Amino acid sequence: MQPTIVVYNVATENHNKAYLRVKSETLSVEKMQDMTSLQASEKFSKGNRRGFGKSFYSYNELNFEPNPEADTFENKLNLLLSFLEQDKNGVNLLVEQANAYVQADVDIHYGNGLIGGPLISKKSITRMCALNLAIEFSQFVTGNPFL
Repeated sequence: MQPTIVVYNVATENHNKAYLRVKSETLSVEKMQDMTSLQASEKFSKGNRRGFGKSFYSYNELNFEPNPEADTFENKLNLLLSFLEQDKNGVNLLVEQANAYVQADVDIHYGNGLIGGPLISKKSITRMCALNLAIEFSQFVTGNPFL
């Protein structure tokens, strides 16, 4: 006789990303990189293929993501801001001369239908303002509901 297994709880964790996205149709990847002492984690040039699809970048882009490992959104945002504060002048130059902003991607499992959302503390808002940064959210809900 096999033992009975009882499941009491099922939980999921969000997949969170927080990074500085810098885009320009006129400035090259190299020119944007030269504006800051921070090193980009990703670089895409106009004409590069986007992912595995058939489309191509129509602009140049740098991404700065100092914390790519699994973590909460709040921690990722705080670590990003600490990273960016190492070169405030360079970040400000990227904001002024290119299109630079914080990109937040949150992928949530549908689960029980309560998807919630990220929290931005007053301190983080103040830090983003000091860097002259806006924030854009992309929220994705995937998976099947729990039965």
